[in-house]
Amino acid sequence: MPDITGPRLIPLNMAEPTLIFEGRTTQNNLGLAPHSAVRNMSRIQHKHKLTENSDQKIFTEETRNLDIRFFPEIDIIEVVHAQYCDKAWLLAKKASQDQEAFDLLICDISFKQDHREEKITSGEELIDKLKSENPELKVIVNSIEDHPQTVKDLWNSGNIDAYVCKDRHGLKKLKEVILQLNNGETYNSPSIEKILNQNNVLTLNDFEINIIKFLTNGFTQDQIQQELKSKNIKQ
Repeated sequence: MPDITGPRLIPLNMAEPTLIFEGRTTQNNLGLAPHSAVRNMSRIQHKHKLTENSDQKIFTEETRNLDIRFFPEIDIIEVVHAQYCDKAWLLAKKASQDQEAFDLLICDISFKQDHREEKITSGEELIDKLKSENPELKVIVNSIEDHPQTVKDLWNSGNIDAYVCKDRHGLKKLKEVILQLNNGETYNSPSIEKILNQNNVLTLNDFEINIIKFLTNGFTQDQIQQELKSKNIKQ
């Protein structure tokens, strides 16, 4: 930043060294604001040692006499990402064992199968498993799935706190919903809410939808049973 002079520190990831460099300061160049910093414990673990203090108080006390800036706001969250449900469950399990249980899970509910075999094959299974192990976990479903019965079943399970449909405003809405959950509120996408509130809408579950598909394709009863068994489709 223009008002910074002298050597500058660039913290890399946790296990990496810190770079120290000098450069010419101008009115146009900017400093670096890396996401990670050199530390020997996670942010969550550190916050657990200071549970009586607010985020703002921790930030104020620990950055006194230091020029540290965030844009647009203080960010001290710890984010963990997993592409597969089994991996997500393992990460959550380890976090709980380390006394750093996750506060929030954001996940889709359906995934395209690939070459990798998974024990947990859907977001619904993952949510159910994690909630049974950590009832305090907040859950946001972020998905393009908008079938009324699917969403209704999720809400009726009592396992989710928000359902956000993926669309062009999805990321912005997701941030708003996270803040709502932090205030003890819940959220359901308006498009889904509208459908669920219509009394004249007939909703079918996945099993019933598959049965109709098989019938329209001319399958016999025996063929339908074979298809259901081969695809592990249960009522």
